Amino acid sequence: MDATFEFGQRRPAAADTDGPAWSDSPVPAPGPLVWTHPRARARRNGRAGRVDRLAVGLLAAAIAVGAWAILADGSPTPAGSAAMADAGSSVPTSPALEDEFGIRLTGAYLTADGGMVELTYQVLDADKAVAVHLEENGPVIVADGAVFEAPGLAGHGHGKQGVAAGRSTFVLLANIGGALRAGDTVAVRVGDVVLDGVRLG
Repeated sequence: MDATFEFGQRRPAAADTDGPAWSDSPVPAPGPLVWTHPRARARRNGRAGRVDRLAVGLLAAAIAVGAWAILADGSPTPAGSAAMADAGSSVPTSPALEDEFGIRLTGAYLTADGGMVELTYQVLDADKAVAVHLEENGPVIVADGAVFEAPGLAGHGHGKQGVAAGRSTFVLLANIGGALRAGDTVAVRVGDVVLDGVRLG
């Protein structure tokens, strides 16, 4: 018997020939082979890497803008005074600070992984507390002769909502060089009033 068959033609069963049995299913034709030049693959991978880096950058920018917005409107931060109430800070009362500026310092905490110090205070007299927002009166930290007055992430962090009696707010200062540590005892200066014995939490 002629053993020559067209592609896809049914092969005879074992009973029809002395050779081996064949399947009834036609053999599928192989698909086309696609070859990609190595440089094209590298360009494609490079574009994908740039897209990934761009996405990460946009996410980081969105987080930074969100943090700035929270600080700018005077709302407590996640690591703010409420979350850090038991963080080990202690602040003596200062009748001079309350009398001259109408505020009571309530805490001093390291935040932002130690990169900033958050000073929290409560407004007692709104008319007097307005002066705290003036540049020459902005709260600063004095420790071992060094003055920490550089603003933190969002400037001094005073709220846009204005000053109102009973409101608690905060000031952010940069911890330059990580010199300040939790447990350090420092002084806080507001204008000409100096409050000693403030322990950082």
